[in-house]
Amino acid sequence: MTMHTPAAISATDVTVRRRTWPGLCTFIQPLIGVRQVTRGFCFFEASVLLIEQGSLAFDAGDHQGVAGGPDSLLCVDQDYRCDMIKTPDADSGVFQSLFICIDEAVISEFALQQRVSGVVKAPQARTVPLDDVLADTWRFTLRALEEGSTVSHGEVRHRLLGLLLALSVRGKRFRVPTQRLATRIRTLLSGDPSHPWTAVEVGRHVAMSEATLRRRLAQEGELFQTILQDVRLHHALILLQTTAQSIGQIAVASGYQSASRFSLRFRLRFGHLPSAMR
Repeated sequence: MTMHTPAAISATDVTVRRRTWPGLCTFIQPLIGVRQVTRGFCFFEASVLLIEQGSLAFDAGDHQGVAGGPDSLLCVDQDYRCDMIKTPDADSGVFQSLFICIDEAVISEFALQQRVSGVVKAPQARTVPLDDVLADTWRFTLRALEEGSTVSHGEVRHRLLGLLLALSVRGKRFRVPTQRLATRIRTLLSGDPSHPWTAVEVGRHVAMSEATLRRRLAQEGELFQTILQDVRLHHALILLQTTAQSIGQIAVASGYQSASRFSLRFRLRFGHLPSAMR
């Protein structure tokens, strides 16, 4: 089953392919020409991936798996954290995937419609075979996301809900978003990673003092500065894989005024310099 036929590209090219519908989803198409190892990657939103070329291996400690080829979707819950290895296709020399990050508001709406309980479970990742009906639903959803401004938010929302229903029928129901403060803060910061966020400002957004915010985060085993850095570096990683921006431009877009400081932080977090991730 062939889902997409990518245009001929150089293994060193990086496409500009990222569209966001606020409150609904983000559509990303990463394209890289090198084998990439990413330690501790966190999915900040529920995500559905199709690996078009190459393979993706993931290891969450107690769960490992490999996804590749156009015959299955990889479905990942919000807050799932794992090590990932992206390996380019042996023939074309590129790794390419389609990646839909679904906003927690859409996941919650679907759970309410289907009367799915809010029982907390550990975030999971699993593959779902693409039978003919699911493949049609996936393509129908993709068309809306690829057409961009010509499709209304309402239509995108309904197509996303349809995709969630098709996956649910096949046994994959996404984890209902939790009310953890750390998750709420990650969502807030992800909306504008370049902003000079402070704990005081974030506290105002979540209606609590800085002291209360830090105390609540500590109870969850989290630190504000760690969350902020994680969000910024994950944002930078996506930009490296989906745009042709320079390292300096990506540094600024991710909240770092110094490219050298950004590169150091990035290497400490992911084990490689930003330039090695393309």
